[in-house]
Amino acid sequence: MSDTFGVQFPLWVDVGYRFDTLFIGAYGQYAFGLLGGQADCGSLGLSCSIAAIRTGFEAQFHPAGRLDVDPWVGVAFGYEWQSLQVSNAMGAVAVTLQGWEIARLGGGCDFAVTPWHRLGPFAEFSINEFVQTGFSGSQGGSSEPIPRKALHFWISVGIKLTGLF
Repeated sequence: MSDTFGVQFPLWVDVGYRFDTLFIGAYGQYAFGLLGGQADCGSLGLSCSIAAIRTGFEAQFHPAGRLDVDPWVGVAFGYEWQSLQVSNAMGAVAVTLQGWEIARLGGGCDFAVTPWHRLGPFAEFSINEFVQTGFSGSQGGSSEPIPRKALHFWISVGIKLTGLF
């Protein structure tokens, strides 16, 4: 995978309910990215881009309670879509991989922006498995299960915005 999908830059949103030290909610992420080391679209006269979407449910433990500086650790599970868009003057094709985010473990520190919104850095490690692959283009598309599934791993580092309700 790292041959095709390189570094990604996620935009992350958490929405849920915060009990004093426990946050239960849902997350969503959109990431744009760079091509991996073996993907060379430019020399072939192609334009390529990478995008990813992840969504699911999570729980976070906030040992300091509701302080303005709020460290946390969390666990989650969900679903992900990774997409490679390839285009030239003749048209465009999108290749998509999708599957389960089996487990995501992470931590970070949120800083109060308002009483109901926090912004802060995070780092996470996830174990994922793609189960479906497909492509779409001007001539239609198709999708099929992946016969020989394998686990893959992501390390994510970024900034997230959390809305507390």
